[in-house]
Amino acid sequence: MKGKDAGPSRELFEAVGALIMTASAVDQQVAFQILRFISPVDVVFFHAWPVVAGMDFRVKLTLIRTLASRHGKEVRDWIVECCDKMQALYQRRNQIAHSVFTGVSRGGRARFVTFNADSQTGSPRRPLVVTPKQIHEWAQELFVWGNELE
Repeated sequence: MKGKDAGPSRELFEAVGALIMTASAVDQQVAFQILRFISPVDVVFFHAWPVVAGMDFRVKLTLIRTLASRHGKEVRDWIVECCDKMQALYQRRNQIAHSVFTGVSRGGRARFVTFNADSQTGSPRRPLVVTPKQIHEWAQELFVWGNELE
């Protein structure tokens, strides 16, 4: 069944689940990278986990960008690029996770609506209209960029 009254498909559930699970894994991966940055060479301070546990993803990325300043320009620029890409993709995760599914278009695109206003204009945000394939691609991209910090 397609159209505004259609429920979410299995493909959509799988895509959203993949994005949310990938974002969670990348969040933990970023936390581990912070521990690597603050640890001496060849040793990771796992006992410092409480420092990053519960830290917002954006804050973790900001901390990594700051810690990257200890490296040369080329490495630092690459780390900043990785963080920027991950932050943009994680924001897509947030758009979906904090929205309400309102139906599927005739073209098979899912529609998600949020009740949050745009922070700059105060106007209601436009609905996010996206295919399950696009959501899967975001998950894959987020995974790839997360691995780039290794």
